[in-house]
Amino acid sequence: MRKFLLYSSALAVFGLSGGVVEAACIQTPTCSSLGYTSTSSCTGGTKCPFGNYWNCDSVNKITELTNKITELEKIIEEIKQNSSSNSDILSNCTIGDILYSDMSCDPNVVSGKTPIGVIFDVTNKLAIGLGESSSSLHWSDDHFSVPGLSDISSSSVAKTDWQGKNNTRVVLEYCKAKGESCPAFEYVNSYMTEGTQAGDWYLPAMGELNAIRDNRDMLDITLGKIGGTKLSPNDYWSSSQFYTKEAWKLGFYSGNATYEYKDYAYDVRPVIDYGDWANSSAGDEEDSSQTCDVGDIFYSDKTCSADVVSGKTPIGVVFDTTNRLIVGLEQSHQYWSYPDSFNVPGVDNIKDSTLARADLDGKKNTSTILAYCKTKGKSCPAFEYVNSYKTEGTKAGDWYLPSMGELYAIYGNKGVLNVALGKIVATKFSADYYWSSSEYSDSYAWVLVFSNGNVDNYVHKDGNTFYVRPVMQY
Repeated sequence: MRKFLLYSSALAVFGLSGGVVEAACIQTPTCSSLGYTSTSSCTGGTKCPFGNYWNCDSVNKITELTNKITELEKIIEEIKQNSSSNSDILSNCTIGDILYSDMSCDPNVVSGKTPIGVIFDVTNKLAIGLGESSSSLHWSDDHFSVPGLSDISSSSVAKTDWQGKNNTRVVLEYCKAKGESCPAFEYVNSYMTEGTQAGDWYLPAMGELNAIRDNRDMLDITLGKIGGTKLSPNDYWSSSQFYTKEAWKLGFYSGNATYEYKDYAYDVRPVIDYGDWANSSAGDEEDSSQTCDVGDIFYSDKTCSADVVSGKTPIGVVFDTTNRLIVGLEQSHQYWSYPDSFNVPGVDNIKDSTLARADLDGKKNTSTILAYCKTKGKSCPAFEYVNSYKTEGTKAGDWYLPSMGELYAIYGNKGVLNVALGKIVATKFSADYYWSSSEYSDSYAWVLVFSNGNVDNYVHKDGNTFYVRPVMQY
């Protein structure tokens, strides 16, 4: 109506007659042409002056933006869940699954993904590499005993050795320090794939190698799907030591475990602990710039500092920067096992205190012992305590009972650790006995006396309650 009056006034000014005015009138605009398109009212909208229509553009845009934000939040949450639970995703793997470089597993070939291994043990989360040495390799080019490596004198005991990762590390460190050549270990240590790096793979121990052979048919089928090198019927070196001159090998045709001179050449197949790989890779992404010192306070946000930081929650104290280990703020008196003692297959019976102090595999010891106790219905209070221990930023299962080597490192830094524990009003180490996860026999386990550093093995697993202190890799 307003536009009609304006046009009439304008024409009258120019002296045009009423008839002309009537002929020059235009049609009233529609609501839709003015942007009023909604058939129902909307909060914040305006109503069309010529009809019952509303302009809701501004409201629609806000709603659209809100929906997009909600969708974005869902995507971000999904990314967080995927990136923070690599080990949880890999817990759904089965023997014979393909292990991919993106830390996933699947029984089938997945287009666009890169296979790097085949899973042969889901309990310990182990996979074999797709390749092996193109020619047979020496265990070592010379004969020598490796200190810190158990001498295993029988094939049945050798097949219970699942410490390949630790064996490989000990052998490589010794060979490097002594200038010795250890081709089998150098090969697996340099082996890498997309998503893994040198040092992630190792030479399997006899127990691990025997598990590979037990699942050989299934593994070979998967290897055939992805173009990997199938397992041969030949003899394969393990990382298990027999004595000074010999090491254990396994015949993949016969299944016989025999020992042979270390300077003989046999096949070598790399293995990876994909649980540790997933966790360490996630840790590298989050904390690659984080540098801690022994005695630093470790916080729930995965940072560390020498002094108390206001507003942050301490969860541990750093005692080993090489292996990135922290000790928990609490401890408890527990039996190693109760009400009886027993031997745990897969955990070395270490008979020498020097070898016990070289055991740095507390995490593997703890997982192996817990799995055995659960399967056999046994009670292992020390291990159940550390496995249930949790803090802000950590969960049950993140912590473990230190091996004798790790416990000895704690004792060596006891003074500086107690200073840090005092700053945050946590439980200091006492001059008392502490259990390790290192086993001596079916009846005894290794303990460390924190008053004098003595290493003792003649202690019944079910006869004494000693201190238990949880440890975690950060």
